[in-house]
Amino acid sequence: MKKSRVMLKPRDCRFFLFLASSVMCAANAADEYSFDMSAYEKSPYEFGGYAEIRWEHFQFNQQSNLFRLNYFGKPPPSDNDRYTGSLQLEGRYSHDALSMYARLNPEIYNDDFGDDSDITTHEAYVSWKVATSTTLDAGKKLFKWGKGYAWNPVGFIERPKDPNEPDLAREGFTAISADWIYSRAGDLQTISVTPVYLPVTSNFNKDFGPVDDNFAAKLYLLYKDTDIDFMFLSGGSRSVRYGADI
Repeated sequence: MKKSRVMLKPRDCRFFLFLASSVMCAANAADEYSFDMSAYEKSPYEFGGYAEIRWEHFQFNQQSNLFRLNYFGKPPPSDNDRYTGSLQLEGRYSHDALSMYARLNPEIYNDDFGDDSDITTHEAYVSWKVATSTTLDAGKKLFKWGKGYAWNPVGFIERPKDPNEPDLAREGFTAISADWIYSRAGDLQTISVTPVYLPVTSNFNKDFGPVDDNFAAKLYLLYKDTDIDFMFLSGGSRSVRYGADI
């Protein structure tokens, strides 16, 4: 009887060595691998912000009537250089169903007419998630109603935008509000209702209008991937207003 021998070529040996080393590495990795959930838990604290330094040069039209009125009896300036340093600091703390949020904006101005500084609390409110679909907010909050960029005619309870800087951060009003959100299958995918109580007193929201109680609400609908808003403001410190936005 003849004996047969199998000869392995060098490339076959390299293949078997690679296969054996891969199996050993996989077995070793399986023994050492572990997953720590605590490393992926969300922190209860959130902080953010930015710093900005801006230089502006103004050239005055000394022949205009408004210029002559503003500088009547004063040395008329021909131009002005203004330097502005500003910060936006924001933070949030969350614990179970409660969370607190604040946004501060300190600013320093310097120009040919003098120096000035200001610290404005743009937002500072407390949120309570009553249920999965319901949230209550109380405090100073910015309500961004409507999609207008430089001009927003349905922003009934927000301060007007600066047309020259529409993205500039603005100050909110002190109010009590709620958000109720309902999602479903079909053409009408989402329904959201936001009622707001905004009081005007000698201490709160004095620049909103005369002392009175104000009630506002927004109905949001997501219909076939289209955002639809209906808003109203009751008569109080301001006139009765109704609006819609798509």
